[in-house]
Amino acid sequence: METFEEIQLKYQGFSLRDIYLYHCNQMRLRANSGLANLLPNTPDQFSLIRELDLSANFVSVNGFYPLLEVMYASNRLETLIAKGNGLTNDVMIPLCRIAVLHPSLAVIDVSDNPKLSTPAGQALLKLVQKNPRFRRICTDGTLIPPDIAKKIATWTAKNEAAFLAKQPTNARVLQIENLFFNELKKTDADKLRVPVRNLRMCESLRSEEIWGYKLLWSDTGLAPLTRAEDDLLTKGFRATDTQNSGQLDHPQLCRVFYTDLGEIFVNKEDAEFAKLFSRLDADEDGLVSLDEAKLILRNHMTYEAVKARNEVIQLVRDNFIIAAEGKTQLTREQLGPLLKMIEKKLAARVKGDEEKIYAFAAGENGLVEENAFVESFVLQQALEDDVMCSVLVHTKKPPGTSLHPPKEEDGEE
Repeated sequence: METFEEIQLKYQGFSLRDIYLYHCNQMRLRANSGLANLLPNTPDQFSLIRELDLSANFVSVNGFYPLLEVMYASNRLETLIAKGNGLTNDVMIPLCRIAVLHPSLAVIDVSDNPKLSTPAGQALLKLVQKNPRFRRICTDGTLIPPDIAKKIATWTAKNEAAFLAKQPTNARVLQIENLFFNELKKTDADKLRVPVRNLRMCESLRSEEIWGYKLLWSDTGLAPLTRAEDDLLTKGFRATDTQNSGQLDHPQLCRVFYTDLGEIFVNKEDAEFAKLFSRLDADEDGLVSLDEAKLILRNHMTYEAVKARNEVIQLVRDNFIIAAEGKTQLTREQLGPLLKMIEKKLAARVKGDEEKIYAFAAGENGLVEENAFVESFVLQQALEDDVMCSVLVHTKKPPGTSLHPPKEEDGEE
């Protein structure tokens, strides 16, 4: 099979979505629009997805074939979830052939596909034997014989043990995977899907890398505008465009954002907004159309959401360092005061559940280290608090939301 470098050259100028649509066209298949929208639409960026979850989109056997090249091109894909997609033994053979050579794929969930039987089981068994990265294969709800399923489980357990032995932080990866696949109810798992995906490889919520390139109108990394936001921007744009030219310059657009979209608030001196304006000014004439203005708004709101999320994470980290008194780990007794410090800093919105956080974060020595605490805190807050869930999980910052308590006024003049 082709190397990743050959794949990059082969699909130069393509996005992952383009690759999917291209192969649908080659096979004369109608593309699944829901699936297409899951795939990033930024050209030459094949490292954008860590997880491909098809459980909400019935792909079917024929529709799965165009995805195989997308999966192989996605060199940082770690998890494939294809529950209940009508898969058959025929499609599992090429899937496993690709998975054997894939540089990062480690988890495959093909449960609830009752047409999978012995040939699929044999292919999956060979996969976990040949590729030691595979540590989880889910086959519940299939006709794969129990003896083959047991052998697959034995091999994945060996691979998981080897993965765990590589470095201590891998224990957190496995604990989060177990939470996601085995412990949470489906509704809770769906709510936690984004933070679990972000945390799975312990690269905790540092998303600045996505701003290294322009996110396009149709990119799934951008939050869509609500009807109210679209109407406000359109109305303000047209009111400011007194010449009916269909375009605004940077100061004019800032004025629209500042007045008509006050909840989002963009300072016209904001360097990040100026940079965004420049990057999304397609013809570099200093003017943008209404569609470009909407794209700028979507980029800006997504960027602000990332900043808000990182603000919370950094505050949590800073307070951990204070509570730990310069050490790298906390005791159970120090955890309660730490949570109270965080609650105070976050306007008492956050009520950390000490027992749950400790149960999830404590190591074998009974101590809690920084990354483990951050992960546990984020998951608990995303699950139990709607506002914090919006900040930590969603792609848009809640309008008018402040993450800090109001400043206390001095009692004396």
